[in-house]
Amino acid sequence: MTGEAFFSELASRAVTHEPVRKRVASFVSVDLRLLPRYSREGGFTQPASSRRRPGHAGSWIQRVGAGEPHGTIGRRKSVNVRTFLWFLGQPPLYREMLRRLAWSAVTPRTRRSYRERQKLLSREWCAASVHNPDESSRELGLSGDLPGVAVLHPAAWKNAELAARTCPVRMGGPGAVDLLYHACLHLHAERVVETGVAYGWSSLAILLALEATQQGSLVSIDMPYVLRGNSRQVGCVVPDALRKRWTLVRRPDRDALPKVLQGMTPLDLAHYDSDKSERGRAFGYAMLWSALRPGGWLISDDIHDNLAFRLFSEQVSRKPVVLPGRDGSYVGILKK
Repeated sequence: MTGEAFFSELASRAVTHEPVRKRVASFVSVDLRLLPRYSREGGFTQPASSRRRPGHAGSWIQRVGAGEPHGTIGRRKSVNVRTFLWFLGQPPLYREMLRRLAWSAVTPRTRRSYRERQKLLSREWCAASVHNPDESSRELGLSGDLPGVAVLHPAAWKNAELAARTCPVRMGGPGAVDLLYHACLHLHAERVVETGVAYGWSSLAILLALEATQQGSLVSIDMPYVLRGNSRQVGCVVPDALRKRWTLVRRPDRDALPKVLQGMTPLDLAHYDSDKSERGRAFGYAMLWSALRPGGWLISDDIHDNLAFRLFSEQVSRKPVVLPGRDGSYVGILKK
């Protein structure tokens, strides 16, 4: 039996046997109604709740059934197989692997044109909502022109830049480090949670602020990067001297956030910079917002990627503060 046939048989057994379907749905936190059913006569059948929506190309099962050329799907399969094999070597991430498999099996694939349209609409909204320095200072209660982290902590910043330059793996840039630093000082933050680490620029800024006030701790959540081989480099710009206030959790948001927040609430500051999908942001924003104290801040990077931040701000009835970021990006802030 080939590997593909083996996994097809495994999938068929999983979605045919009702007790197995229930256990899989519970394990990966997916509504049971979203899992497909399988019969040897009719093959896979999609649940009614996963019908195609405008702008979506259909799930893998729907696209094959509709006659999409297998060669088109095959080009994507090579990457998917490598990802699957990588996950097999990461037992702590099996829950995330099954969650992704279940989601991809029942969820229509969004067309690129639809994603680009959403990004354009989000950029237009960000540009129309952006605050000038005086407005943002007034909204946030900060004083006018605040010195940057590189000015306030030149030695630590220089060492961090050296660590990033010599890192063998390329990752993300500094982002809204000055904002995060002064947010910690302004809020007298003691409990801070962030998602997404990479080099650790935001972690460095937060930890420098906590060290300056001699209080508080930071928990950072960052799932291992798929197929990147950079586990040892994540957070490399954070010096050992600051790590006594830092806990780095290498798990997906959906597994780590509920556990982390049990022991960290109420939060003074939450920084979101991990899963940039609409689904990932909706989950992360809701979890972090619910854990914030009154007056706490939720800061999100790259809100121009899609409409998730705008929709969430409307959902919680808060007027966001939108600031220009690096390289044409935007940063969003919500005060609880």
